[in-house]
Amino acid sequence: MGGRDKGLLPLFDQPLAAHVRDAVVGQVATVLINANRHLDRYAALGCVLCPDLRAAQPGPLAGIEAGLRATCTPWMLSVPCDAVRLPTDLVARLRAAAQLHRTPAAYAALSGRGHYPLCLWRVSLRSAVAAALDHEQRAVGALLRSVGAVAVPFDDTKPPPVFSLNDAADWQAQGWTAP
Repeated sequence: MGGRDKGLLPLFDQPLAAHVRDAVVGQVATVLINANRHLDRYAALGCVLCPDLRAAQPGPLAGIEAGLRATCTPWMLSVPCDAVRLPTDLVARLRAAAQLHRTPAAYAALSGRGHYPLCLWRVSLRSAVAAALDHEQRAVGALLRSVGAVAVPFDDTKPPPVFSLNDAADWQAQGWTAP
């Protein structure tokens, strides 16, 4: 999106991050926001801020690391700021799959494509995430595969979820105008 802070882009007069917050508020104990800039605007959303722990801000996995360090529960849900139409049973389905498959993580999939940052993580994965980043491995999907994470399809969800809005074409596919 041209280097703009995606979580603050407006959709229906609210920033994308507010849509995510509203969708998960009833599914999690506490909403944390990983942000490294515009902290005052994110703080206005009324959530706990947890910036990256690494100065280089090496991408989504660093945000997941910050969240895993900040959470006080056995599981943590990570959701990208551009996943704006989330299922109301997102956490329940991810947790059921993780427990059924006895894996420390379960991530969302749509149309056969894994959306790795949209994931329920067992907090015990803190050290695995830190080790990956220490070795300059930034790919969330590679880490999830290495720990045996399970994909959970959400193709049956109505209305269909929107797990990413990466560019103007993604916005147009939803009938929305990209800001």
